[in-house]
Amino acid sequence: MGNLGQGSSYNHKPFRAPPSVTVNVLRTTPTSRFDSVNLTRHAYPLLQFWTLAVFFQVDYDTMDVFRPKAHINSPGCSFCGEIYIDDFENAGSTRTKPCEFILLSENNNGDYYVMLLDWADGIAERKGMGYILRNHVSRSLAPGPEWKEILLA
Repeated sequence: MGNLGQGSSYNHKPFRAPPSVTVNVLRTTPTSRFDSVNLTRHAYPLLQFWTLAVFFQVDYDTMDVFRPKAHINSPGCSFCGEIYIDDFENAGSTRTKPCEFILLSENNNGDYYVMLLDWADGIAERKGMGYILRNHVSRSLAPGPEWKEILLA
C-alpha cells in the first residue's frame, strides 16, 4: 500500500458535478438532520459524507438470477447505466419506486460509479453498486439531482 501523502504518485481528481447539473457542492458541515437518529444502536462506526444523489428506476426485467445486474433507466431513456444488486431476493422496496443512487467517483470513461441506497431510521444502507452514464445524470427523477448528506451503515 503506497503513501498517499506529499510526493505520492496518486493522482486524485476532484469531484465535479456533470455540466448539465447545477447544484451547490460547497456545503459539507453537519446538519441537525441526524439529531433524531439513534447512533448508539450500531455496533460499528458510521460513515458521514456529502455527495450528489440522483433518482432512477431499476429495470428488473433486464436481470437474470445468475448475474444480478440490471439496467438503470428513466422516462425517455431505457439505459442510463447498470447496477449490480447485492441481495436480489430481498430487493422488494426498490421494485416499484424510484431508487436513490449516490455518485461516488468518476470512472475512466468519465461516467459515475454509484451506490444504490435504501434508508432505515435516517441511516443509509448499500443495496448495490454500478455506474450511471455521465450525460444521463440530469435525467434524474424527482426530486432531481441534489447535494446530500449521507450517514452510511
